[in-house]
Amino acid sequence: MKMTPLIVTYNRLEKLQKSLAATLALPFDSIVVIDNDSTDGTREWLKAQSDPRLHCCFSPVNSGGAGGFSRGVAYIAENLTTDWVVFYDDDAWPDPSFIDNFSRIVDGRYELYCARVLSAEGRLCPMNVPWSAPQDTFFAAIHSLVNKHAFIPDPDTPGGVCTFSFVGAIVSSRLIRESGDLIEKDFFIYFDDVCYSWRLYCQGNPILYHPELIMHHDVPSAVSDLPAWKHYYLLRNLLVFRRLRDCPPLFGRTATALRIAHSLLRAMKSPQRLYCLRLLVKAVWHAYSGKRPMPGKPGL
Repeated sequence: MKMTPLIVTYNRLEKLQKSLAATLALPFDSIVVIDNDSTDGTREWLKAQSDPRLHCCFSPVNSGGAGGFSRGVAYIAENLTTDWVVFYDDDAWPDPSFIDNFSRIVDGRYELYCARVLSAEGRLCPMNVPWSAPQDTFFAAIHSLVNKHAFIPDPDTPGGVCTFSFVGAIVSSRLIRESGDLIEKDFFIYFDDVCYSWRLYCQGNPILYHPELIMHHDVPSAVSDLPAWKHYYLLRNLLVFRRLRDCPPLFGRTATALRIAHSLLRAMKSPQRLYCLRLLVKAVWHAYSGKRPMPGKPGL
């Protein structure tokens, strides 16, 4: 069984070095790193690496995680022979038990898996928890607001889910070849993984979450407030995702309205209130007009 990690990096050389050291320590058959036009010496460091398993692709622009994973999937489909592709960012790495556990867990009924992702403190990483059910009705949205745990898997129990995070997702090579164009590369960051996995799920591909597939993600357990420009992508991509015609919405009107209200509340509490509100207006405008700004921080 051949496995290929796909790692996207941008200007985080120190984190990438840690991630790649842990990755190279495992018997992966090949490893693909997509450098998103880093300016911190990442390109030069990668070119100096000698491990023959390492394949490095250098993007001429920073296309974000979405563009990087899209580019990586295309590269693997065209250039490598593998059975499985493991997705993660440059601040994440697989546990030493990862390959052995996957070899034992792999089941012919599944071509999609997702891992238990642990934070820097060794606790469950909230940003990488998959959804186990859609919030596509009024009652589901209200239920999720009251009890979010009803819509995510039990962290200690294997079970089916309907989305995954790009930190710890495992996708069969067959699906990689057939579905690479389903990654919304214009999303830059946020919802690219949820959108991709939901599309695959809606096409009849079940996803298995398994707690013995462990990934480490070097981020805090507590979710801190995001910069305003990141909330732009959260809102814009959510609205674009809702309007896709090739799959039913994961988030219904009520769930979407609640998320918009949360973004507005956060903007009103910000010291940069007018700037935050302007970005949220841009997010809605760009989502419904089809306009896409250059990747990066919009309006800056």
